[in-house]
Amino acid sequence: MIELEALNKSFGAKDSAVRAVDHVSLQVNEGDIYGIVGYSGAGKSTLVRCINLLELPDSGTIRVAGFGAVSFENGRAFFQNDSGAREALTEKRLKLLRRDMGMIFQHFNLLDRSTVFDNIAYPLKHSGMGKAQIRARVLELLELVDLREKINAYPSELSGGQKQRVAIARALANNPRILLSDEATSALDPDATESILHLLKELNRKLNLTIVLITHEMAVVKAICSKVAVMENGRVVEQGEVYKVFSEPQATITRKFVDSSSGLGRINKLIDEHANVISGGGTLIRLTYNKDCVGDALISEVSRRYGVNMNILLGSLEILQGSPLGGLIVLVEGEMDARREAIRYLCEKNVIVEVIEHG
Repeated sequence: MIELEALNKSFGAKDSAVRAVDHVSLQVNEGDIYGIVGYSGAGKSTLVRCINLLELPDSGTIRVAGFGAVSFENGRAFFQNDSGAREALTEKRLKLLRRDMGMIFQHFNLLDRSTVFDNIAYPLKHSGMGKAQIRARVLELLELVDLREKINAYPSELSGGQKQRVAIARALANNPRILLSDEATSALDPDATESILHLLKELNRKLNLTIVLITHEMAVVKAICSKVAVMENGRVVEQGEVYKVFSEPQATITRKFVDSSSGLGRINKLIDEHANVISGGGTLIRLTYNKDCVGDALISEVSRRYGVNMNILLGSLEILQGSPLGGLIVLVEGEMDARREAIRYLCEKNVIVEVIEHG
């Protein structure tokens, strides 16, 4: 559906240029809910603005199924169709591409002096549709986002969650195949966030809508995304299926995100604060149980088999993409050789083991 190849975007003069997007390549398949996560300044918002060409990349290529490819050289855009013919990207083609991509923002971007009806109808005014057709489409969208009773309300009369529902309806007015979401839940309270995420998941299912979701919250990724890319300093440092990334994070920044969303990261804070976690000796380990071993009673089995004490300090269990993922912070006490054998056995049983600290 969307393929990015070696995309670059910089801001500022050559000597002091900041590269906001640095050689980014990724692929979003049709029907995906694809999360792009990173802290502030990671480049994720610039990346999503490059996808719909609100920002022109300096170099690289964007391919969109059913549209063709757009390549960039020195800030200039060139269109290439499926037969390979290449020409400068015209304003007409640019509008066609953008029309296929709806976009929602953190702060809604609604017209304050217009009603809900007029906000949703706004993108349709120059579409060639008649008034009756526009009204029918707006009513259809209001039903879709469950806001039919707010048709004549103004934005000031709506809650944050309701404003975002209006923004989503407006983004869908022209029947786009792709919805880009730039921190769409960041300004919402937890209940409204859950409601909007549920709506996005339903729209993905009902409309086969491909969604690219920009966020700094791993909890949002866990809730609805099928795939995720992690950005840092303009680069994608890790990407893949959500379950794989959460169960076996590779990059340091990914580990920080995963820890912050599971609660197991609290042990790192305790260690950083020199808390007396292992004053009596022992080995502090982190265990990650994937779907192949989460139901096994390994802690008690290891204790009996190797004569070690295994004290559980922290634990979590969650369901990601329909499969369980468990994590434990465990203090292993006993003879050093017995501890080593216990850890080796856990690894043989497909448990991911990380030694955090030795006493």
